[in-house]
Amino acid sequence: MVKVRIQLMSESGGDTNPFRVAKSVYAEGGIKPFYRGLDSALLRQVVYGTMRLGLFYNFTDYFK
Repeated sequence: MVKVRIQLMSESGGDTNPFRVAKSVYAEGGIKPFYRGLDSALLRQVVYGTMRLGLFYNFTDYFK
């Protein structure tokens, strides 16, 4: 969350100090805003990881 805010602030000319950005995120709602979007990122990794491993074993068996 902090990285995204810093990227957005740098485009608009805002404050890019990571400690101040983290402090403002924490002021919004405690620790919870830092984990916003984590569920979708984990779901994407689960889907892509299992698909990649499944395809790898299918292809290795096929080419043997």
